[in-house]
Amino acid sequence: MVLKRKGPQAMHFIIVAGIAGLLLLVGCGPAQVKSKAMVPVHLTLAERHPVAVALHVDGGRSEHAMNLPVISNEKFLEALQAAIRQSTLFQDIAVDPAGDYRIDATIFNLSQPFFVRNPVQLEVAWQLTRMPDREIIWKKSIITSDTGLPSSEQSNAAGYNKTRAIEKAAQKNIKMALEQMSKINL
Repeated sequence: MVLKRKGPQAMHFIIVAGIAGLLLLVGCGPAQVKSKAMVPVHLTLAERHPVAVALHVDGGRSEHAMNLPVISNEKFLEALQAAIRQSTLFQDIAVDPAGDYRIDATIFNLSQPFFVRNPVQLEVAWQLTRMPDREIIWKKSIITSDTGLPSSEQSNAAGYNKTRAIEKAAQKNIKMALEQMSKINL
């Protein structure tokens, strides 16, 4: 059945249908990325460092122009703090610049593909600096990704969750960075 509308009624119908379609596509707003969900659960540490570390996060965003979920500096910092406290990788977290060392995490790229089956990809540049002399001890860019699907549903697009994909990619990134820092002789 094809509806034929003419004149102003047709234009109103097109506008209303377009707005309804856009709302269905975008939703009422993105689900917020939670810092708790970005904290790695199990870290395999080579050693623990008996020093205080200050933390700095940059490059995050508080909102996206297309209303997509994002990682803010504050949420990533909260997750990093929680991961360090839970793992006891460093003895203490200091207020910058009071720490013996400083971790800088710069979120460079968070790609969110349009197609469901393509993974979200997150790139974070990490740097560990000894504060008294400002010597860079370790520096690495880490790229992680996640599909946003539970492992049992890797082929089921209905289980896709972009916010979950971002949280898991961040969780993997923090885990890799801290595990690599645990191998450094400070």
